[in-house]
Amino acid sequence: MPNINLITLLCWLPLLVCSGCGGSDRPALVVVSGQITMDGKPLEGAQVALKYVSDDPDNTYGRPSRAFTDAQGFFKPMAYGDAEGIPVGKYRVAVIKQDIPNNYNTEDPSSVPVNIKWITPRYYSDIDSSGLEIDVTADGIVPEVIDLGSVGAGEIENTAGQSNYNDP
Repeated sequence: MPNINLITLLCWLPLLVCSGCGGSDRPALVVVSGQITMDGKPLEGAQVALKYVSDDPDNTYGRPSRAFTDAQGFFKPMAYGDAEGIPVGKYRVAVIKQDIPNNYNTEDPSSVPVNIKWITPRYYSDIDSSGLEIDVTADGIVPEVIDLGSVGAGEIENTAGQSNYNDP
């Protein structure tokens, strides 16, 4: 299963967030916040993506939510553009933080190969297999703090792709 990297997520997330913006059939939103830490220390500048999970086959809510962490690792997810809050329920979570060089070409990543360093372990970037979940209640997020382990952090991804590694 392919991993979602930050660039892919940033490219598709606005489309997903804006699709189906109708208004009247929106679920009630609860303004909540949580905190992301890595090895017990606040993780600043990470992207947090949330995917609603429901066991109810009649529940059609599926809008992704997103947020970025502040200097203390706190985030406030939003589901509808600038409207703060997300619906009550269970969510799968992905957390992504990468060190991306300034010369990275988002439109043609292989045009100027660069090394991207994963600050968070790469497996946390896949929302369906990260193993991270939260419950959103009227009182907040449970657990309030998501602590990531750093095992696997520091991985280097070269945007040239694997095929270029074997070129003579």
